[in-house]
Amino acid sequence: MEKTKLERLLLMLSLLIPFGLNFTIVDRKFYLLAVGLGLLAIFLESRNFHIPRFVINALGVVFILFFFFTVTLANFLDNALITLFLLLSLKLFEKKRLRDYFQIYLLEFLILAGTSFFYTSIWFFLLLLLQVFLIGISLFIHLYMEEGEVAYVSGVELKSMLFCMGTLLTGSIILAGIFFISLPRLQAPLLKIAGAESDKAKTGFTEKIRLGAFSEIQESSKVILRFNLKAGKLPDASSIYIRAIVYDHFDGKTWERKESVLLSSRPLLERKGQHYGATLYLQEDLQDYLPTLDYTFHLRANYPFREHRDGVYKLGEMVSYPLKYEISFSPETRLVEETSEIGAYLQIPDVSPRIRKLAQSLRGGSDGETLNKIVEYFHKAPFRYSLKRLPQGEDPLDRFLFESKEGNCEFFAGATALLLRLNGIPARVIGGYRGAVYHERGGYYLVQERFAHSWVEALINGQWVRVDPSPQASFNILSKERKSLQRLKLYADLINFYYVKFILDYDVTKQKKLWHFLGTGISNLLGKKENKSAIKDLSDLKGFSFLGVLGCVLISVLGIILLIKFRGDLWDYLEVFKKPEKRLFRRFERELKKRGYVREKGAGLWEFVESIRDSDLKFHATRFAQIYSSYYYKDEPFDKKAIEELEKCLKKLRELK
Repeated sequence: MEKTKLERLLLMLSLLIPFGLNFTIVDRKFYLLAVGLGLLAIFLESRNFHIPRFVINALGVVFILFFFFTVTLANFLDNALITLFLLLSLKLFEKKRLRDYFQIYLLEFLILAGTSFFYTSIWFFLLLLLQVFLIGISLFIHLYMEEGEVAYVSGVELKSMLFCMGTLLTGSIILAGIFFISLPRLQAPLLKIAGAESDKAKTGFTEKIRLGAFSEIQESSKVILRFNLKAGKLPDASSIYIRAIVYDHFDGKTWERKESVLLSSRPLLERKGQHYGATLYLQEDLQDYLPTLDYTFHLRANYPFREHRDGVYKLGEMVSYPLKYEISFSPETRLVEETSEIGAYLQIPDVSPRIRKLAQSLRGGSDGETLNKIVEYFHKAPFRYSLKRLPQGEDPLDRFLFESKEGNCEFFAGATALLLRLNGIPARVIGGYRGAVYHERGGYYLVQERFAHSWVEALINGQWVRVDPSPQASFNILSKERKSLQRLKLYADLINFYYVKFILDYDVTKQKKLWHFLGTGISNLLGKKENKSAIKDLSDLKGFSFLGVLGCVLISVLGIILLIKFRGDLWDYLEVFKKPEKRLFRRFERELKKRGYVREKGAGLWEFVESIRDSDLKFHATRFAQIYSSYYYKDEPFDKKAIEELEKCLKKLRELK
């Protein structure tokens, strides 16, 4: 394959994964701009047209300055990805040299590094490995053609390079696996980019409920949480409520959490009903909140966390995601509240007179009766659940109650909590998830962003009572999906679940068990008492170091043996490090070998050529030998003209049948 065609093909292949993975992540208008620029650059390059380098550099500076002037803590990652994509598209317009290919592939890796904050599945890991292989091989080929001044790469050469780089990359991945097994387990990430809050209107967790901020909310099927029970199975998936955050303060448009008025102490509980144990695998960062099944009375984790009086759990330090924790819970357990702590749940903003009038009309003879009347009010027509045509304006809650009477769970929960407070009943809005999909084959529950939900807790007779004012249709709308599509997604998710489970379950305890198992096995193989005492305690940190050194020594010895055994073949595969004339001579020998002529060890070049019986083949081989020997045996350096002549001879040889 010709050099330009091969380089263009490798470049286009390397762009597929970064652009494909960011289709739903990067802002659509900037994404389409980057794709359009990239396609235009590829088209112009096929016509051998390139934009001057100084123009590209000037535009690159403009994009970088735009990033610095528009970036905030909330949009850092989004803006960084947009800037990287635009810079990548600009680089495609240049007339490329070797360093330009290095820069393009570096930009692709930076994009994938940013994309990793949005993907934690095994599929992203596999695509990342594929990109590593593709870029590693591409760089090898670019370097091979540039340093060797090669204009044409044969199939044999391409196969050799694929084998060479594939072997190196596979070996590095195996070493990475060994490091994962042997190195100490860390929870804190090396890098964490945190945003304040997202402005994207989609189903999912939010630190604030901003009523009227959006007219429409898009569903998202992104996986947030998986959990499996240690024993048994919950009877009804729609009855699962997963608590994440408590919103206690309302300013008329926004429900938010004011932790300053809450005590960071253990909540008062009244345990009832059957207790369950569950292991949770949290995929995404929910602003450091740890969602738990309602109601959780005990949480265990190997990293610091805070348990608040209102039953909310929050991380105590930065950790890497996904993360694992265990809980004990009972759906019938209830939180108990002391009367001295209810002030925060009776806070009322300025509301319209007709909202106050409505609250008064729903007042009953007791708190329980008032609660029932308010819930029944929302469960009757004409109130409807919807993710579209949401009320907006200065007083969205007023519009929801008296005009549109159509909204999502946030409107139903926010209105219910306000009406309860107006009647003197402490109330708060709960944010989390309702429902889950049970994976029959995997034996675990799957929670997606589309199950995000808000409901209310009201303080009745000293106990917090869960109240869900949203119509039942809300769960049906958010959980519906075509069965065939859902079945395919569940099969794919099963692989992803075991991948995450393996990564998270391999903690220090399992690591020490592995070393203890290996130490016992080595002791049994040696069968000597004096060695047993030295090896049996490999489960401590010294054992880690010992086995790490032992593993590195064994791998090094194995590598040296393979190098000695296959040094001739490896030298052939690493032709990029040879001089151009040596590389061409190897290709000359391979071309003749394919036609049945093998140069014996010690045979001279002319002796080898004279043994060829085919006249056409002998003619071109003789021409190659004449050019090669005129420089080689006179100890003259091979100039560019000589290399071109040798390549022409090889091309003629390949064209012969």
